[in-house]
Amino acid sequence: MSINGENLPKNQGKDFEKKLDQLLIGEREVLKPSFRQLIAHYIRYQNNKINNTLKVLNNFSTNIEYETLHLFMFGLPVSDRSHLNSKLKGEREYKKRLEKQHSKTELELQLDIVKNNIDALEKRKNNLNINENYKQELEEMNDLKYRISIISSRISELSLREQLLLETETELKKRYV
Repeated sequence: MSINGENLPKNQGKDFEKKLDQLLIGEREVLKPSFRQLIAHYIRYQNNKINNTLKVLNNFSTNIEYETLHLFMFGLPVSDRSHLNSKLKGEREYKKRLEKQHSKTELELQLDIVKNNIDALEKRKNNLNINENYKQELEEMNDLKYRISIISSRISELSLREQLLLETETELKKRYV
């Protein structure tokens, strides 16, 4: 496993493939399609690949892998969309679970019921009778609270003063008795 006199037996041949990829295809940001996929497209050495000109990859390849290969061959920008594919797969599984519990028509009916409930509650909220004099009454109430607090502090002052006077009177009586 050597290229131009450079031995590349490490990493179970992946270094060799990487170097071949670099020499034959050139530098690229995204390593999709893989070197093996490109070789499978350009070099047909197996009978099933010779007979099948469009499906050049193995039988288990996905449409996304073929799409990536064809985009690369036409010189269009290629990005790694495997994370999007896994997300899509998860969403499909979630949909299956939902449909397993309830049919699609049941879910649509439930959705309509929920929408009707929301509309009814919105109407109730809009028709809710709020006191128009709310701000004025709130100001009056705050003013009354303020007056009450002033009066209660005055009462506290006077009761303390009364208590002091009573204590003073008792002390004076003790002195003169």
